[in-house]
Amino acid sequence: MKKTLYSLSLFFCLFGLIGLTCFGNTSYTIQIAASRNPTDIPWFCKKYHIETEIREIKGKTWYQYVVGEFESEREALNYINQHLQSNGLPGPYPIPLPDSLSAKSVRAKETFTQTAVKKMDVVKATASDSTLAKKAIPDNAMALQGKENPTQETQDRFAKYNPWVELIGWKNLRKVEIFVIDGAEPYLPRSVMPFYIKMVDRAIRFPVILFFLMLIILFMINAVIIMIVLELSNTLKNRIERFDQLYGNMYERALTGYIFQEYDLETAVQRIKNIHRTRNRKIFVSVLFNFQKNLSGDLDQKILDIFFRLGLHEDAIKKTKSKSFYLQIIGLSELTNLYPSGAFPIVEGHINDKNNELRAQAQTSYVRLNQVEPFRFLKSLTKPFTQWTQLTSFYIFKLHKLPAPSFVEYLKSDLYNVQNFSLRMIIYFQQKENADEIVKLLNANREQTRFLAIKAINELGIHEAKTQLKEAFTTETYMNRLEIIKALKHIGDTDDFEFLEYIIRQNNVTLKIEACRSMYFMNSLGMEYLLRLNLEKELNIQPYIAHIYDPRN
Repeated sequence: MKKTLYSLSLFFCLFGLIGLTCFGNTSYTIQIAASRNPTDIPWFCKKYHIETEIREIKGKTWYQYVVGEFESEREALNYINQHLQSNGLPGPYPIPLPDSLSAKSVRAKETFTQTAVKKMDVVKATASDSTLAKKAIPDNAMALQGKENPTQETQDRFAKYNPWVELIGWKNLRKVEIFVIDGAEPYLPRSVMPFYIKMVDRAIRFPVILFFLMLIILFMINAVIIMIVLELSNTLKNRIERFDQLYGNMYERALTGYIFQEYDLETAVQRIKNIHRTRNRKIFVSVLFNFQKNLSGDLDQKILDIFFRLGLHEDAIKKTKSKSFYLQIIGLSELTNLYPSGAFPIVEGHINDKNNELRAQAQTSYVRLNQVEPFRFLKSLTKPFTQWTQLTSFYIFKLHKLPAPSFVEYLKSDLYNVQNFSLRMIIYFQQKENADEIVKLLNANREQTRFLAIKAINELGIHEAKTQLKEAFTTETYMNRLEIIKALKHIGDTDDFEFLEYIIRQNNVTLKIEACRSMYFMNSLGMEYLLRLNLEKELNIQPYIAHIYDPRN
């Protein structure tokens, strides 16, 4: 990123330096007339009281007449306003002075001969003739009489910029044009200036071009800002990483020396530098977490001792009282792992917190802290027990090898997600006691709860629920009907053959396959019954039997 910024800066500096050293400043002259035929210069000078030297520039098809040489366009415009327009000369216009100017000078004479007036064919100069031919004098010299107002002429020249003229006025528009051209004059090569002036003219005449130019400039500025922000953020990130690594290694050495009795607690505290800083305390707590996960017994107690000695437990308690739920979560996590005895009362107070993240942290911390009844909080739970919290709680439960409680008692909860979690745990731990509570959930309002209850009946082999399953078959959802058929494979008997035959005679392919499977693997009588049904050609169940008999399925 740095190399890119340096390259861009160097490119622009070199470009400006080359423009300044190689091309220098642009000089200007004033075009007062242009025609296809030579003009009687003495008559022209007499007509408009021009005392300065007039130069004739002969092109391929045009004759251009210019006066003066000026260092800037503004200086040329001032000369026009002071000396030319006051004499009634229409449309004088500043143009860049050519590099090679072949002109002849003629002094204005006092005598004026009317017969010397020649008719001039005047048309607008084209780019093929010369980029300098920007204004042409009228067709007839008689039309050059000073009856017209020079201000009106300037206004007419800006008529092509009508939208801008109506918005800010032609005088202000002219000032803007002069400012834009003069501002670029010292920095652009002389050969580029005609193209730049033309570009400015087009941009003002067609606002959409100006809009796109501004959009391009804005994009370039935005790109530069983004590059700067990325560079600064990357630099800051690297500094923070080096800072964390430096102090992390320092704190690990201090803790290692204390844990393995190389020095006492006070010496370890002295080696823990800058612990009063918030950032350092955060680094040190993360180091304590890492040590605490990998140590146990007396070594684990040493971690708690140094946690208390540095007063970090007070910081954690303050965090749990913060208005920021994020800080409260960090505080609960620190207390749960490093101050269990003081954390439990605080954790209980957030079991039903309205904030989902804080409530999830409190519920998982409760499982970690209450090793006797890790899921007792489910009895008093009034807020949802989310699936992610269920997974985290079960992971902590397995990680710390906590005793499994009887989950049947939590089936009475009014929260469906507590009922679903309890059913999953009953299936996992094969808790068949109080099967009546499981059967009652076949009438639950939620489809998922009924599905888990059917699955629990299937996995635990609760035969007394078979009749209720068959009665609920026609009113159940598709997934639950499929699970009922699967359950009959384990808890069914000969009395269920007719029920399964009824399903086989239906048109649903998946249900027919599972019904054939349940009947085939129920017992030997079921296999014989299925083979007799296979004799009925209209049923055409031979493909289904082949499917379930295939070991790949």
